[in-house]
Amino acid sequence: MPFSPFAIEGSDNLQGAPIGKANELLQQVSFLLAKHQPQNQVRGFLLEKD
Repeated sequence: MPFSPFAIEGSDNLQGAPIGKANELLQQVSFLLAKHQPQNQVRGFLLEKD
């Protein structure tokens, strides 16, 4: 689970907001990240809209 120094991970009113959706998605795949990160098999990307 991601950690935020601003405590967004514990806020119920952000569930529908984009940051809340991203946090929820990360929670769903956290077991995959934990499994593959030690083998250096995790990649990231940044989606930018014009």
